[in-house]
Amino acid sequence: MSTAETFSINSANAAARLAHRALGVDRQVGLLLPCNVVVRAEVTPDGEQTVVEAIDPATMVTVTGEQALAPVAAEAARLLRAALDTLTHAGRSTPAR
Repeated sequence: MSTAETFSINSANAAARLAHRALGVDRQVGLLLPCNVVVRAEVTPDGEQTVVEAIDPATMVTVTGEQALAPVAAEAARLLRAALDTLTHAGRSTPAR
């Protein structure tokens, strides 16, 4: 990544570190970064529930074909899964789809 380029990454510290690593491999991967999480309410027959969703970080590798992104995707997936599992175990979310 060129030092003349500027990227704004608005996310948690670990996500920012992973985003920097991914951009160092492929500077066009920005739109595929797994830094965004969607939180929404969903009405079901059992009532309303909160749904938390995030993109599968392996998408970065699949879409770009850049295997050097695989370690970044694996670490991002581990961190996302741990965060989503924490919510699921607390009974405040459904598992990611």
